[in-house]
Amino acid sequence: MKLFRFLAYSLAFFIGAVFAFRGTNSFPGNPAKQYKPSYAVKTVNTVSDAKAAAPAMSNLAQQGKNLFIANCAACHNKNMKDKLIGPALGGVEARWSDYPKEDLYNWIRNSQAMVSAEHPRAVAVWEESDRLIMTSFASLSDEDIDAMLAYVNAVYQP
Repeated sequence: MKLFRFLAYSLAFFIGAVFAFRGTNSFPGNPAKQYKPSYAVKTVNTVSDAKAAAPAMSNLAQQGKNLFIANCAACHNKNMKDKLIGPALGGVEARWSDYPKEDLYNWIRNSQAMVSAEHPRAVAVWEESDRLIMTSFASLSDEDIDAMLAYVNAVYQP
């Protein structure tokens, strides 16, 4: 019974505190003293401000963003610079530039087939990724992969 009473009083105190200080920036006991952060805060007030702050993205890159979110974002970092589960994707085309573009497409569609065939770049990426197996995306078309690469290039700032 004491525990129930304690919990009831605690809940009542919490609810009272929330309603007492809701919508204010003032410190308890000194309503005249306003809280002012010691750092600059930039806010975006409208949708148009947010669009102005973000760089323009081509339609192809926007399609690639949607494909990236649906297929790649679970394993690859969205900033394209840092490793997540899979490696950073920024500069991926340059890292595959010694090979035909179809090799990169084949890697994306079925990385393990390329590792089994002992493709030098595929084996190197597989080793760099601690031999983690990348999900196969056999249903992606060349156009889908081009769109995702356009998104990667739009986001990646070396």
